[in-house]
Amino acid sequence: MPAALLLFAALSADPAEMAPVYRRAAPAETVLTHLAWVDDDRPVAADSGGRVVCVSLGRDEVLWKTSFEKDIRHWSYSPATRRLLVGDWSETRVLDAESGDVLLDADDDALAELAGLDRLHTHKFALHPRTGGLLFTRFSLTFGRHAFLTDSGYRRLTAAASLDATPREVRFSATGNHLVSIADEEVVCVRDIAADKDRHFCGDRVLVEPETHSFTIGPPFASHALFDGASTLLVATDGGCWMHGHLTVRDLEAGTERQFGVPHHHIELDAASDRGLLVVPSRRHRSR
Repeated sequence: MPAALLLFAALSADPAEMAPVYRRAAPAETVLTHLAWVDDDRPVAADSGGRVVCVSLGRDEVLWKTSFEKDIRHWSYSPATRRLLVGDWSETRVLDAESGDVLLDADDDALAELAGLDRLHTHKFALHPRTGGLLFTRFSLTFGRHAFLTDSGYRRLTAAASLDATPREVRFSATGNHLVSIADEEVVCVRDIAADKDRHFCGDRVLVEPETHSFTIGPPFASHALFDGASTLLVATDGGCWMHGHLTVRDLEAGTERQFGVPHHHIELDAASDRGLLVVPSRRHRSR
């Protein structure tokens, strides 16, 4: 089974569907929440109990495992360096995805010193897909220079970029040259890191901290976004309480877009552009 298809199947169902070996590494009642591939034989999975397990499908064995006290909140994989970032609400680690060894414990005080800040309340993390450098962001209610990128050794900053208010998601483009974020006020942004300029932006940018905050229960919202680094932007929209979800495919160069329906309550979005496969698993449905 191709890796992209197995990723789709594993995220959409009981962990046992990934491989019988996973049953020995996690309780039967857990469900998979995140998945990455070291290669076609070695998936690394996180489940709803905060466990992270790497297995060999061919050898039918557990290669390494670790755990967190709470559900996994941060998950980012760097294919070129085979590093995996995993974190819950209290700790975040960068792991060697082949061995499970800890390469970095992301400490707010150390990261604040690295960024030249008096204090830091980290909000989001991601790994650069090519260098394995750590992207960390600070919490802010307004647009500003809140994203910081380290070198591969986590000893110095290599870039800083502006980010919108309280982003729900921040990830790199496939090339690592852009940050893709979803933030308050229906913001979806693709930002060139080196130039610190928007490649694409929609929504309302928050420049001044609002005096009050209002929330609507159950409206549709952008849940995930992917950018290939060239011109194709994928945005998954969760239908909220009342509608089905949809996926928008935008060609930023041509200024065109296509849209089609997908299940709502997405737990992840991934794509294998070289195979033309799109993975949009949800809590209740499978979609490919």
